Amino acid sequence: MQVGGSLLRSTPQFSCPNRNSVSFRCSGLIATAICLYSLSCTSGNCLILHSLIRVSDCSKKVAWLMALGALTMHSITFVFTCIAIKQVLDGISFARMGSFEICALMETPSSFLGAFAPAVALDCYSFALLLLNALSRPRNTSQRLLRMLLKDGLVYFLVCLSKNQIPGCILLEILNEIKATRILNIIMSTAVPTALVFVSWGIGFDLNAAVTARLYLRMCETDFSPNSGYGSDSDVDGESSISSFIDSLSDEGGLMEIKD
Repeated sequence: MQVGGSLLRSTPQFSCPNRNSVSFRCSGLIATAICLYSLSCTSGNCLILHSLIRVSDCSKKVAWLMALGALTMHSITFVFTCIAIKQVLDGISFARMGSFEICALMETPSSFLGAFAPAVALDCYSFALLLLNALSRPRNTSQRLLRMLLKDGLVYFLVCLSKNQIPGCILLEILNEIKATRILNIIMSTAVPTALVFVSWGIGFDLNAAVTARLYLRMCETDFSPNSGYGSDSDVDGESSISSFIDSLSDEGGLMEIKD
């Protein structure tokens, strides 16, 4: 999906004398790209929300509050996505360069901000619920979680770095990387020319997809590592996690051979 969106990001050029055909193709490409990006971000947000609830081991009340917040924010994003598609289609202009018809967007629609502002609000909302959930617990059970929030969550909120963390901090690292890209998209959408807006979106969306996939793979590694589990205070070597994952597959293969 992300690869398809990257291909659709480039400026559509068509060697076609029929202006109506060019308009239909250009409008279809832009609408498809916006829909793919919205679906990609929504899927990533749902994965992160599920992982956040799993890592924090929060109560059902907090989990439902997070789920309702996510539903509200994504509903707002869906509405603004539809408005953005309409504004883009209404604002497209065409120019002829030799044998090519080029469609371009002269100005950035204001509704584009609605696709990123709810996502940032959802991240802050989830982070606040996680912090309040940790503060409401006894000190001996919440101290590790608070240390994660203050050490990793706050640091990565201010400066996005990429390094090996303990399994419980992987989520906060990736969560704040994605949050920073959304804030960057909001700034770029309001302060730079329209041509650069789409370039910045491309980088942000690709980074979003990459860190979301990285989160999922790292969580799969910790599931197969016997010494890693969420809430562990010790660092886990990536190679040992991968080795345990391979060993588990080998063990399953041996069991299948015995059954045969």
